[in-house]
Amino acid sequence: MRYVNLIILILVSGLLLAGCATPQVKKETLPGITEKDKKTEEKKDNDGTEVKRYEGILCANASYDNLNNTPPKSNDPTKEPSTDFSKCNKYKPLFQKYMDQENLTGKIDLLMVYALTMQESSCMNADELGDLGRATADGGIMQVDDACLNKKNCDTVDREIEEGIKELKIKYENFSSKKLSHIDKLTLILFSYNRGLKTANDALEKMETENLNIVDAMEQSCRAIYKQEGKGCLYCKYDKGGVDKCNGPGYGIEYYPKIFSYFADACAQANGTVTDLIIERSAANSSTIKIGTPGNKTTTSPTQATPPPLDGSTGGTTDSGQSAQAQSNSAIIGKWSGTFSFTNNCPNPSCKYVGRSNPDPVTVTIKQKDGKLEGTLYSNPKLFDAVSLDKSHPDSDWCPTVRQIGDGESEIYDIAIDGSKLKFYDVADNLWELELKDNKLSGKITGTGEGCVGMLSNDVIFGSAGVLDGKWAGTYTETETVSNGCVNHNKGNLIMVLSMDRDSFTGTVEDTGSAETTNGGEACVDEGSGYHYAGTVSGKLDGNKLTGTMILKDPQVTFTLPFNGMLQDDSIKGTYTGTGTYDGGSSTYDGSFSLNR
Repeated sequence: MRYVNLIILILVSGLLLAGCATPQVKKETLPGITEKDKKTEEKKDNDGTEVKRYEGILCANASYDNLNNTPPKSNDPTKEPSTDFSKCNKYKPLFQKYMDQENLTGKIDLLMVYALTMQESSCMNADELGDLGRATADGGIMQVDDACLNKKNCDTVDREIEEGIKELKIKYENFSSKKLSHIDKLTLILFSYNRGLKTANDALEKMETENLNIVDAMEQSCRAIYKQEGKGCLYCKYDKGGVDKCNGPGYGIEYYPKIFSYFADACAQANGTVTDLIIERSAANSSTIKIGTPGNKTTTSPTQATPPPLDGSTGGTTDSGQSAQAQSNSAIIGKWSGTFSFTNNCPNPSCKYVGRSNPDPVTVTIKQKDGKLEGTLYSNPKLFDAVSLDKSHPDSDWCPTVRQIGDGESEIYDIAIDGSKLKFYDVADNLWELELKDNKLSGKITGTGEGCVGMLSNDVIFGSAGVLDGKWAGTYTETETVSNGCVNHNKGNLIMVLSMDRDSFTGTVEDTGSAETTNGGEACVDEGSGYHYAGTVSGKLDGNKLTGTMILKDPQVTFTLPFNGMLQDDSIKGTYTGTGTYDGGSSTYDGSFSLNR
């Protein structure tokens, strides 16, 4: 299977991945593609060292001003002469404006967008392409088919870039939530920009249903669509020059390698470093972080001699033969939100970023599904305020934009719970080590990557977050014992609308049902099908355990019903025992309820 074990050479800052046997492939290709179901690319060096590769495609410490200098001439005669990224960089304010507008900043590196633009047009706008006689000149600097080429709606380079970034966002949103490694997501995003969303979605389906590696899946899906021949075809197999649109230079499966190559060039011209956080782990549990070749992401704690299974479970058994996963503290399962301050992981950080509260800037969700742990991290970098630590630059305006933490929701990896302790890695290879104390998760974050792109924090504090927020509806049954000796069996519908603040919740409750008298005499009254009460509910959530009180009223009666419940995924099941008081008497209640979100 082609490219399955592809390893890339990144000739950036003279950094090579030492000791790796590398296949003879295009040296500009960045990065390698591994099989979809293989979460890490592993190899054994001659000394038995296990090597794991992580992606994190970012040009760290890039100086965009350097892009305005004339790029050095290449000694490689096959090198294209058009990699002058000053032509892209002169439009940097426009690219950045629309990246911010479409919420792509921090999700796709700006230099990767430059690389895509270089591949599409050599960073020339529609007028410049028209002067060269290019047939698709109206597609503009980012070669957008619909809005620009077909509808002729891009009459300025500003509009060309706006429409191009909008198109890129459509591709990004299509794949960003898929359960793929980040490199596979980026590859499919770029593939869809070249061959369309349908082709890329078909490739993803082949990966999932036929267990194909990503390159074979992309080529097969492309061949199934781009197969027409002859004049006037819509999905032509070849372009006008006879180049195959599925595997010809710059087409299909050869599109993303060109962009990765340009990205490496742009990063080198910007005096940056392509970071992908390679970690080598030996049998002696040593960890060495290097810059080198990315692969699919699944990180493990550097102190673990045996990495956990790639399916997300902690693995291992106890002396009793039970899964170690079953020993985990169920109180950690749930949603947690909080704030903290952090610096980057440079030796002498010059800026500190202080998280606000209300709302909390970060939420972590831990779930247990089929005996395995999985989770997500949601972050909003706009809720962190920069503080300068450099006395010569007291104004924080110069501090770099927060890039050490993601924007939006992303998966977390290698989640491990040991008693009251929680560990996991985020997508930027920051190690989170937290402990549950007094219904709070607190601890530290340690960046494991080079290039000052990691985080360092020792003041993380999370409380239970809004996992209960929303409407819960279901049924209840109860036994009512009246002070006059009557016994009623009641049943009906129960609705709660809840809102959380840290580990506390409040809300409203409605009870509609009917009663059937099963014991009593003439003093007992069968309520039949006629009662409806409303009131309030409040309580606390400790892990997945709820304790609270429902208070329901009408002008004649007040019910006070303390309850205990258990949250499991999107359901709450609980029991209650309480009283109802009214003129002339009272009742006691024993009941249970089952609600779904």
